[in-house]
Amino acid sequence: MIDAATNTVTATVGVGANPLSLGLFIGPAAPPAPAAATAIPTLSEWGVILLSGLLGLAGLWGWRRRA
Repeated sequence: MIDAATNTVTATVGVGANPLSLGLFIGPAAPPAPAAATAIPTLSEWGVILLSGLLGLAGLWGWRRRA
């Protein structure tokens, strides 16, 4: 029997029965606590502006070099 509300599976095996079971069976355990949010480093607004400008200058330099 599968209970989706509690995320459990219940199986009853009779005396003398020899069921074939494949898989990993783990006893009851509480789910792990959710991990705390981790900060992701990003650029500031001015950093993005500066990086965009440098990328534009590098593109112009490469374009003029080939022309």
